Amino acid sequence: PEWPCTTTGHIHAFLARMRIVHGHSGAQVAYLSSLREVSVVDVRQMDMVNRQLLKIPVTIEPQFIALGAMHCAVGINNRVYYHRCLPKDTTLVDEQEYVGRVEKVCINERYAAVLAQGTVILHEIEAGHNGSRQRRTFPDTADGDTGRATCVAVTPTLMVYGTDQGAVEFFLLDSKEWAMLSGATLRHSTPIKALYPNPSGTRVVIVDSSNNAYLGNPVTAEMTPFPQFPTQSVKHVMWDINDSNVVMVWDSRDIHTYVYAPTTRWGPMVSKLGPVEISAGGEISMRPESTPLPANHWPIVATSGVITCQDSSGNLQNMDAPTYGSADQRSNKQHLQFTQKLALLQLKEAWNAALVLDGRAYWLALSNKAMEVMDINMAIRVYRELGDAGMVMGLERIMHYEDKNLLAGHIALLYDDYNKAQELFLASTRPVTALEMRRDLLHWDQALKLAHTLAPQQVPDISVQFARQMEFKGEYESALEKFESALNTLTNEEEAAGAGM
Repeated sequence: PEWPCTTTGHIHAFLARMRIVHGHSGAQVAYLSSLREVSVVDVRQMDMVNRQLLKIPVTIEPQFIALGAMHCAVGINNRVYYHRCLPKDTTLVDEQEYVGRVEKVCINERYAAVLAQGTVILHEIEAGHNGSRQRRTFPDTADGDTGRATCVAVTPTLMVYGTDQGAVEFFLLDSKEWAMLSGATLRHSTPIKALYPNPSGTRVVIVDSSNNAYLGNPVTAEMTPFPQFPTQSVKHVMWDINDSNVVMVWDSRDIHTYVYAPTTRWGPMVSKLGPVEISAGGEISMRPESTPLPANHWPIVATSGVITCQDSSGNLQNMDAPTYGSADQRSNKQHLQFTQKLALLQLKEAWNAALVLDGRAYWLALSNKAMEVMDINMAIRVYRELGDAGMVMGLERIMHYEDKNLLAGHIALLYDDYNKAQELFLASTRPVTALEMRRDLLHWDQALKLAHTLAPQQVPDISVQFARQMEFKGEYESALEKFESALNTLTNEEEAAGAGM
């Protein structure tokens, strides 16, 4: 601030720049609107004239702000003040002093999780009817936990924290079952630097101390890497509130946009977005790109592709997420819409754009993407539009498979990728499908290898078929060996059966 003096002896303070401090919960954003006031607004109403703005008077100039469904927390050093955040109630309901400097505060409707000096303190914000509050610290040495907590996050039902031992732990925030979810722990070889869970806590972006990022699934323990992740330190990661598979990363200069595909022919995948090109044959190519954010803008939350930022004056600004497309594509809005929706895996919207464009290349591109993410119903619709009856019939035969590996294996088979199909079939709940595929393809040598482990009773018949194939090729000695092997196997089986009688 500047401090000009007057001839009357008064000193006037003018704030030249507001501290950039904010927090958010869903689409609600709390930000420092003056030195002793926090404002809360729904970013979906930012452009509305009669938008509702809740103002919370505070007693300090906060260094950090956290927002939950019913409370707003402001703090400085090792003290945190908890206010109600309701239209007619901004009462200060609690004041806590923690051991050590507070590094981060996260709150939901009922609980606060505070990171201070390598420890996470989890407690109720307001006392219950009996005057007591649930409280616990992590890592808990009583449970055998070791290491120091390095980051923390909360969702409506979960508290998630990472450690310098590379563990990501999940704690259930339920009044009836307040417990650690030990089976959901994610293990990593490098210390955890930051965590950004999606609103439900079913997926979490994990940034490690080496500045590599992964998308963790606590149900399957899968850690899917982010490709082309920013090399400089990441400042913030946002899950788009309305598009659950879009993740935006800010590295203090650029916005990097990623899309997460939980199910593809190759398993879960994260792709970095950029301009999309479609060839005449429907092949899709995407060149990953980042987009600079205006200087002195700090992104807070993303909603349907609109990023809400706080600028250096302390105000909130909305801006559209990067539009990916080359200059010639931007002149064709329908083409750009199709490529964007295709990249974002919004296949229904891409279908609508393809109906308007009505070009064979667009239909082929949409069919390729539908097959990639194993959206069989959409693929059938597209192939009908293309007039490919063979693919339609093939897809209708497999559309009811629930096993993802089995389904992916049949898709690989449709693309004549037999080795990949075998790999997927063997990982499915019906591995004998791999043997059936090799038999149908007359790949007798590989079928014989599979039969020894998957279906020993088929070994004699496959050996005979293999021998006939060798005989046709003129490999008589090898054919004789296979005939003898089949005969010996049958003899041994008959002897074993006789001994059993």
